[in-house]
Amino acid sequence: MKDNLACVEWTLSPEQMQRLSDASQVTLGFPGTMYAIPMVKAFTYASLYDSIDKPESRS
Repeated sequence: MKDNLACVEWTLSPEQMQRLSDASQVTLGFPGTMYAIPMVKAFTYASLYDSIDKPESRS
């Protein structure tokens, strides 16, 4: 248990966090790429897409 709790005593630098973020990027692929098409967005969200709260990384 002490070993498990000891893991919270260290931090990553901003550069290390960026490297981890870059390395863990996931390509969504289908159907995510399909929903990026403006016509599909319009049919799916009935032109309400801009009024929906979305996570910042997926606008």
